[in-house]
Amino acid sequence: MATPPMDVDFALSIMLIGSVAFVLTLFYLLNSQDVDIKRFSWGVLSGSICTFMGVRLGTAYNACWSFYVAGPDASLESQIMAFGVLAIGWYLLLQFILAYWCGLLTGKHDPDFKALVLNLKCWAVMLGVVTGSSSMSFFSLIQEYEKSNLVILYSMPLFTFLVLTLIYHLGDSARHHVASLDGHIDDFEEAFDRFSDETEDVVIGLAVSHVITQTLRFSLTGTLPAPTGASRPGTEVEYRDIVSLASSSIVYVILFLACEQCIPKSWGRLKKRFKMILANCVAFALFYSFTWFALTVLELQGPAQGLVVALGVTWGGFAVMVFLDKLADLDCTGPVFDQNLRNLVMPISTLIGFGWKGAFADAGASLVQKVHWFPAPLEQAILAVFLLSVILPAWRLYILPKVMYDYMKQVKKKKLLDAEGRYLEVVLDEELDKCLDKLESIVTSYPSERHTHHKAIVLELERLRKISENIVQDAAKMQP
Repeated sequence: MATPPMDVDFALSIMLIGSVAFVLTLFYLLNSQDVDIKRFSWGVLSGSICTFMGVRLGTAYNACWSFYVAGPDASLESQIMAFGVLAIGWYLLLQFILAYWCGLLTGKHDPDFKALVLNLKCWAVMLGVVTGSSSMSFFSLIQEYEKSNLVILYSMPLFTFLVLTLIYHLGDSARHHVASLDGHIDDFEEAFDRFSDETEDVVIGLAVSHVITQTLRFSLTGTLPAPTGASRPGTEVEYRDIVSLASSSIVYVILFLACEQCIPKSWGRLKKRFKMILANCVAFALFYSFTWFALTVLELQGPAQGLVVALGVTWGGFAVMVFLDKLADLDCTGPVFDQNLRNLVMPISTLIGFGWKGAFADAGASLVQKVHWFPAPLEQAILAVFLLSVILPAWRLYILPKVMYDYMKQVKKKKLLDAEGRYLEVVLDEELDKCLDKLESIVTSYPSERHTHHKAIVLELERLRKISENIVQDAAKMQP
């Protein structure tokens, strides 16, 4: 085992060399000539930042909550109750903030729909990951409480999925009921429900996959990891355990592809949740196997271990992303196979995000050991908020708009077409009223001349047809 001075020197050396290489690698990928590589790189970067910030904030706040609410010496039952309340609290806060941005609480809607969508995405993703982090801890604590009962321990992933699905189904029903009170669901209510649904899927994906990985690690080592995912002191990890955990990611990939091919689209959100769970299982299996490798084989610990793991999973994730894209570009692969390969890019964001979360957590723990201004959990929370205040605005202003560009184009087009459709309907209604008035006048003036009636009807219908054609042509010119 390396001595502390050598460990610090090694960490500083890795930080200097790795940070420069990491930044320049990002420059290459974000400015790639390959459109897919460029799009995936922005998406992975954005997703990694979201995961890192959300989990870092959630973990620090959870520790603070446990320290001040449950107490530093609280029993496991008290911790379970405290984290259950915390998970529900984050979910309710998420609903409140999304409803606020949609103007459902104040009745005032943001006229800039683009800014509204970006703000909704920002807070939905951020609070979704924080809620997921709290749910991970809550169900892991229950699993720890019942670890002596192997039936309950191994059925905890299913229990987690069913409980969260039930809670979020009730939340979805409540949102739909409130939105339907006036008999009409407007664009803002639809946006609120859409982003809430996406966030609920993220929470289920994180919580269930975390519990699955905890269960697998227990099967390999015989020791259940801590609720945060950290290995407990004294856990004996052999090389075959590392290989087995890493190899399980291949099984998850096969199940992911089978889920894409075999489960019908009619399953809707259920299919999406299965895919998110499997994708996160891939990320967690690779992350914890690499963490074991750094701890057991490289004999690293503390900030040095965290930094090596973060840089390793980052470069490994980007290498896999490039490989999958090149494989999908081959002529011998069909469009369905190509799409399935590109879907596997999804776990990379989670992998990299958790890698850097671990690195910053180790760095924060090292600082807290040297600085004693406040209790350790509070100092960790302060560090997390400081990081969030620096990273969140930059991500919202400069990264999220690039990632959401294609989606914003679709929203703009849809709203434009909807507006044109309503315009066409209003104009035709007005012209139809004029037509009926004119025909009524003709029938009244010439009650016995059927030929005149027929001719007038034909002329008016032709006039209406030309009006509708002109409006449709103008609308086609306005489309982006």
